[in-house]
Amino acid sequence: MAEALIIGAAFNDLYAILRDAVVQVAWCRKYCRALQQDLDMHHPIFLQICSNFHTPAPSDWEHRFLLGFLYKLGEGKSLVESCLQLKFGWVNAVSRIRYSRKILKLREDILQHLQQLSALNTLQLQQINIGLQDVREQQGSCRSDGCPQEWQPIIAHKLGESLLLSNNDKGHTITIVEGMGGIGKTTLALSICKDPEIRGFFDDRIHFFCVSQSPDMKSLLSTIWKEVLDLLNESNAENLFCHWAFGQNFIPAWVEEPQVVKEVISECKGLPLALRVIGTSLSTSAGQSPATYWRVARDKLRDAKPLGEYHKDALLGRLRTSIDALDPMLQECFVDLGAYPEDSEWSTDALLDVWVYVRGMEWVDAVLALVELASRSLLDFPEIVTSVDIGHALESNRAGGLRFSQHDVMRDLALQLGAKDHPPSHRKRLVMPRRSKNIPSDWQSEEAAMAEVISIHTGGITEEQGWPTSLAFPHARMLFLQYFQDGFINNDLPPFLSSMCRLKVLFIRGAGLTMASSTFEGLFELQSLHVEGVDGVSCLSGTNLPKLEKLRLIEVDEIRTSLIHGLSQYLKVLEVDGLELEELPEKLGELRALTYISLSQCYQLINLPQSFGDLNNLHTLALYYCFSLSHLPTRFGLLVALKKLDMSWCKCLQDLPEDFGCLVSLEILILANCRSLKELPQCFGWLNNLKELDLSGCEKLKGLPGINVGQLGRLKKLDLSHCFGMEKLPESFGNLHGLEHLMMKDCTSLRHLPVSFGELRSLQYLSLDWCRRLQDLPVSFGQLSGLRTLKMRKLWTLKSLPAAILGRLVGGSLERVECNERLVPHWKALYPPSHPALPKFNGEVA
Repeated sequence: MAEALIIGAAFNDLYAILRDAVVQVAWCRKYCRALQQDLDMHHPIFLQICSNFHTPAPSDWEHRFLLGFLYKLGEGKSLVESCLQLKFGWVNAVSRIRYSRKILKLREDILQHLQQLSALNTLQLQQINIGLQDVREQQGSCRSDGCPQEWQPIIAHKLGESLLLSNNDKGHTITIVEGMGGIGKTTLALSICKDPEIRGFFDDRIHFFCVSQSPDMKSLLSTIWKEVLDLLNESNAENLFCHWAFGQNFIPAWVEEPQVVKEVISECKGLPLALRVIGTSLSTSAGQSPATYWRVARDKLRDAKPLGEYHKDALLGRLRTSIDALDPMLQECFVDLGAYPEDSEWSTDALLDVWVYVRGMEWVDAVLALVELASRSLLDFPEIVTSVDIGHALESNRAGGLRFSQHDVMRDLALQLGAKDHPPSHRKRLVMPRRSKNIPSDWQSEEAAMAEVISIHTGGITEEQGWPTSLAFPHARMLFLQYFQDGFINNDLPPFLSSMCRLKVLFIRGAGLTMASSTFEGLFELQSLHVEGVDGVSCLSGTNLPKLEKLRLIEVDEIRTSLIHGLSQYLKVLEVDGLELEELPEKLGELRALTYISLSQCYQLINLPQSFGDLNNLHTLALYYCFSLSHLPTRFGLLVALKKLDMSWCKCLQDLPEDFGCLVSLEILILANCRSLKELPQCFGWLNNLKELDLSGCEKLKGLPGINVGQLGRLKKLDLSHCFGMEKLPESFGNLHGLEHLMMKDCTSLRHLPVSFGELRSLQYLSLDWCRRLQDLPVSFGQLSGLRTLKMRKLWTLKSLPAAILGRLVGGSLERVECNERLVPHWKALYPPSHPALPKFNGEVA
């Protein structure tokens, strides 16, 4: 058989390129070596395949097996070739993680193929099973530790200052900044709004709004004075490009042909967006980019159309070179971004669910793809995202509060790529580029019914007009519906929903939309449902959604207890905002696949069911703003997988159950503003995995549980701010050797710190502001050698600083001290004249 003969050659090709990767590529050496060892160990089985299956008339099973196996070997060769070509640099940090995971997946697939052979002996089967176990353990540990931690904007400060200070003596109070897409208008406006001096003057009276291109703004703009924003000059363009490409503001000395790099910069034509995106995509480090690397980039940019003042098509052609550098799956992920309306922020969960359920990606790979697109400036995180945020998203099967947005020009590029070479009636994505009152007429064709992704952004469908009756999308797997009420409109959801028998992801956001009882009939494949601002959600009760894994109901009404009874046993994420119930049914405990529950702003909720303890896969529980919740169920300690518990603003919570210490996996506990909480249980010290504890605003809490609190050896962050009743800390407090951040602001009853306080050698940040009755500092205080920031303002009863104690902090790590003005001389007296490590003082007048 031909396939059997080819397998030997494919095996040799894969083995040879693995050998090269082990020598040349450090970041994936471990994974490539493990795959190479697998091939060595199971080489006799490969020979057996080639000999046994070389028959003139193989069975259908043998034929399918060999074709699948041959495909995997070829796929492996292509994968390792990609690893060899991957350039070093911070922008490729996430790519390296993704490719490492792909190599692990390749190992797993090859071993699973071999496992299907019936002729294997016991030893061979045992070796394969051990290999599979090793692969799956490594897959669980392959995480995003190398992700870029944050993306900082570059601010056009001087330009913003000139715009604000000059009005040409015309008395203008409004300035319009005009320019082509990507020139930096939004960045400039944001930099002005965030300027510390400006914010110091206006306080909270600065408001920033993005207005989409959908409204007719032409008449308004024509009546207001304009300030046209120019392109960057040669020097500034080079600084910006080098910042994203090399991590510095100039071309490094190790670049072989700096003139070629300058030609690449020149082809960006001074446009900030192009400089950032293209610079990021070409990001590299010393010795990793030969001259040909930059010549190819320059030539691709030169092939694009000339870039005029308002030539958006030419700009998109240049930006497209960054997309061409992505692998096919990431290109698909980028094009999916076009489905989300312009000038707005979106929950990353809405995007990740599409990649998981529609694109077939694993959750971890979807999160890594999100981070990689952001690291290449192809999407933006409005808030700074750290590796900790990404780690939480990887573990909890939910991205939490992470949100994303996209520049209008980048969204236009995604739409352009989605429409490439396909008329509207033959595209697999149907997207409304702008908000419109009408559904495009070409969506009603038979060909358009084959689309997989549908995105509708409308708000003007009148009752007389109604939804087009000919719309049907039986092949759709994702529907994004954003609907805004304009008055005298039809409030019903579109009837074509009932035709979407293959739908997997449904996102509905609207004001005034109403669900009917038949809305979800027939959606048996639905796995993710997000409903926001829609009336009549009670019709979900009793609906058969057998495969539903994620349910989010935000700002909806009429949620009933019966909703819980109809939920799928496969449900992993349950997020309900504003549940108007006093208690939840015991049926909730049967949903044992749940990993995340959020019941925020459930003001009337008094109790949780006893069956809650049966949710042994629950990872995160959010119960914030449940004002009436007074107790937790007695079996709450059975939640052995729980890692994060947020009960902030549960104002009536009086105590915690006696088995609370059995939550052995708990890492983050937030009890902020639980104003009725008087004490913590003695078993609290059993939470030996706890890393963050927030007790701020627990006004009636008088102390921590004696000797047991010192057992929290992994605690890194503790917030006791505004614990007005906190009278003392236990002597075991000094055993918190891992504590790094301690906030005790406004502990107005605290008079002394424990003698063991100086044992907190890892402490870096300490706030004692407004501890008005604190009388003295313990002798051991000077042993806080790792302390960097110390805040001690408004300490009325602390009359002086004991030099014998604080003098030992001199020469340590202390960088910043905030205290009353009268204490600053005492601090400075502790330091010799011209001391090189004098901390920064930020005292305030008492």
